[in-house]
Amino acid sequence: FSEKYEGNYYIRTESSNGGWNYYKDYSDNVMTRSDYSLTQTLSDPYSHYYCRYISNTSMDITYQIATDYSPCVSDVMVGDATIGDASTTTLPAAANVRFSWNEQTNALRRAYLKSAQGDGNSRFLVLHGYDAKVLDKDGNTISAAGDLDANELQFSDLGNWIYQVEMQVQPDAKAGLIANYNSSDRYLVGDGSSSWMTIMGGSGSNKYAITAVYDFKSNRLMTAWTPSSAIGDAITDVDIMLVRHAQETANTITFSGSGSLNANRVIGALEMRYNDLYGKVSTWNSTSRPLLKFMVSFPFDVNVSDVFGLNSAYGEAYVIERYAGDQRAAKGFFRGDGN
Repeated sequence: FSEKYEGNYYIRTESSNGGWNYYKDYSDNVMTRSDYSLTQTLSDPYSHYYCRYISNTSMDITYQIATDYSPCVSDVMVGDATIGDASTTTLPAAANVRFSWNEQTNALRRAYLKSAQGDGNSRFLVLHGYDAKVLDKDGNTISAAGDLDANELQFSDLGNWIYQVEMQVQPDAKAGLIANYNSSDRYLVGDGSSSWMTIMGGSGSNKYAITAVYDFKSNRLMTAWTPSSAIGDAITDVDIMLVRHAQETANTITFSGSGSLNANRVIGALEMRYNDLYGKVSTWNSTSRPLLKFMVSFPFDVNVSDVFGLNSAYGEAYVIERYAGDQRAAKGFFRGDGN
C-alpha cells in the first residue's frame, strides 16, 4: 500500500536559513514546485527548486532534499563548487545559486550565476545564437568582443534574478542560454547543439525585433517578437509580445500582405515604473511604505500562476480585489471622497 506524498520538500544546506539541521524552522526553506521546468527544453529539468543569493565566499553549499518526515529523500550533493575543481564544497565567490531536484529521477543539480558588477550587464549570462541568424538589437552580426564569444549577447540585469536582452533574428533562428559561471554544465536552456530552442520559425531574410526575458530563479526563458508596426509579408512561426510601457497606450498591430504568420501565443506585457505609480511619493523606505499600486484587469479568465513576474521580480507584488461590476461601472473605483 502506498500513498502519494503531499507535504513539503525542504532544502538542507548551510547556505539556507537554519543551516543543515534546522531547515524546517524557516518557511522559506520549502522548495518551490515547478511543473513548468519539466515540460521545457532545459539541460536540467527538475520538479523543485530553491534559489538564494550568497555573499559569503566561504559558504558551504553541500545540500540534500528532505521532507516533513525524512531528512534524506535524496543523495547528498557535494563538491563541484569551483570550475575545474570538484574537491571543494564551498562557493568561490558571491553568486546567485539555484539548487534543483527532479523527483522523478532523484537527480540533483546546482547552477551559479554571478551578479553584474555596476555596469548593468551580466557578464556571466549570455544568449548564444546557433548561427548568424541571431543579431544584436540594431540588426548587426555579432562578433567576438570583450568577454563574449562570437554569436553571444549579454543580458541586462533587471535585479532579483530577472534578466533581459534585446535582439533581432531572422526566421529559423536557434539559440541557447549559457551561464559562464555555471557549475558542471554551461548550458541552462538548450543542450549545446543545433537542437537548441527555436526563437523564430519560418523562412526569409527579414529581421524581427525579439525580446528575451530570463528568470534564473525558476529557469524560465521567454522570447517573443515585439512588432512596432503593421505586419506585412511575414513568413514566421513565433510568439508575439504586445507591450504597454507604463502610462502609454498599449501598442497594436495590423496584419496585411500575402505572407503567413503562425502566432503560437500572444503575450501581453505591462511595464510598471515606480515613478508612474498611482499614489507616488518622493521617498521610500522599509519602515514607512506608502500604498503604491497599478490596477490591472484581464478581458478573459486567467490563472494567477500564468502571470509571469508576479512574486518574482518584485517580492510581494500583487493582491486580488473583487468588486461588484455594476457598481464599478456606475461609480468608478474611487471611494466617493476623492480617494
